[in-house]
Amino acid sequence: MCAWFPNWPIQHRVGVRPELSHRALVLFTEAARGLSVIACSDVALNWGIRPGMPLAEARGLSSGARGESAAATSLVTELYEPLADRAALQVLALQCQTYSPLVALEESETPDALLLDITGCECHFGGEEGLARQLWNEFSASRYHTRIAIADTVGSAWAISHFGVTAKRPVAVIPPGQHPGILRPLPVAGLRLAPRILETLHKLDLRVIGQLEKLPRSTLPSRFGKELLRRLDQAWGTIHELITPERLCEPLSAAWNFEEAVQDRRTLELVAQELLGRVLAQLHPRQAGIRELRCDLRGAVDAVTLTLRLLQSSLNQKHLWDLLHLEWDRREAAFRRSPPAAPRCFTEGMTSVRLEVSETAPLKIRQTTLFDLEPGQKEAVAFQHFVERLSSRLGSQSVVRPQTLSDAQPESACEYLAWTTSSPVAPALDEEVWHTALARTRPLRLLAIPELLRVLAAISDGLPHRLCWGDWHFQIIRAWGPERIETGWWRESDIRRDYYRMETSHGDHLWIFRCLLTDRWFVHGAYE
Repeated sequence: MCAWFPNWPIQHRVGVRPELSHRALVLFTEAARGLSVIACSDVALNWGIRPGMPLAEARGLSSGARGESAAATSLVTELYEPLADRAALQVLALQCQTYSPLVALEESETPDALLLDITGCECHFGGEEGLARQLWNEFSASRYHTRIAIADTVGSAWAISHFGVTAKRPVAVIPPGQHPGILRPLPVAGLRLAPRILETLHKLDLRVIGQLEKLPRSTLPSRFGKELLRRLDQAWGTIHELITPERLCEPLSAAWNFEEAVQDRRTLELVAQELLGRVLAQLHPRQAGIRELRCDLRGAVDAVTLTLRLLQSSLNQKHLWDLLHLEWDRREAAFRRSPPAAPRCFTEGMTSVRLEVSETAPLKIRQTTLFDLEPGQKEAVAFQHFVERLSSRLGSQSVVRPQTLSDAQPESACEYLAWTTSSPVAPALDEEVWHTALARTRPLRLLAIPELLRVLAAISDGLPHRLCWGDWHFQIIRAWGPERIETGWWRESDIRRDYYRMETSHGDHLWIFRCLLTDRWFVHGAYE
């Protein structure tokens, strides 16, 4: 059985963000001649936008369409993310294991279809028709548009799902042995051929699969390559086609149970070190490292979970154990400070120790060099270890990094995230340009809370001439602005400000604003 998701990148993006369901959505990527459209929604198609055209042309068509219809929505352009689309399809494949234990993604760089081996599974759903209908209903309930076909071979099921069913009749079940007659009138694109082969076939006016069947078989490899003959044999069922099913990743873990409760920490540490070595031995063949590690200490009364998260995946047992040891010290110190609120197993002993790898990631491969690491690499590794040790010592929420946000209000344009529990987010194209332009007008030093200024004298246009900031008196020599910043109605309190960059008589440059609601002046930052 083949389940095809037409225009899967758009379906996935709309599934994650339902507010885009009725918008003109365009996904683009970097091409040889600039930004190019990869996929677009139905609304964008109605505007004349097509995959493959330059993004600038798509934006031009959208502006013309909006001019014709005032009710039309604006164009939404987002970066194409093939890895995220593939990962989402893998999740659907695992969910489909309810219908078959063998569910695979199609063999493609950008898959948009699932392949299910339903041999012997149809009897549990009232036959093949019932299985296909139930799967289609489940996808429809999740707002996915799917076309499903069941046939004797993988190639025929794929071709029929893509070219033999329609939106009005999205499910097709081909009786055994009848798939050749269904395949013959279908386009040659149903054979999953490379674009260069399809282009050659079209130049020779070979449009449907049945035309290829009439050609001498011995001449096909020399004219079109071996791939055409292999795809034909797979579609007819002359040769078998294997699929690689998706498998659930079993959690990597190791446990040790004690006959009696153990209170000696040294004994518990030796057991934890032994378990860590077992876990790392399981990871070595996978060429993956630990990104997050959980250590569960269970006692007779309660349990304690130590969570260790790294910035970079690692298989260094000494480094991992040092971090886990620091986390252990921190939790035990917190217990001593507040005994009633902490688990009692620190004092009543442990009955089991269990280590589980919550998250893995590919190891960062560095080329072996004759001399030391390149300039900057050694410092980067040292900083990474420093952040990890500090997070284990003080807690992950105590070691944070700033993350800029696309918010006009300065107080809300930055948030602080834990170093080890989050990763820097790469800004989108428009957001990156916005931050670059904004950085030229924002001060490097920003006060957490704007401080009130006393106006001692003002000039005719309403700008202050002499100001007092605490015990500091100064005059304004020059001013640039204003830049008006207002918050939306959804904020708790309205913000309406006019910001100015002002040069003082002492040579300092301050970022000062006037609150339009109270007509009072505040200083919010200083330029270095």
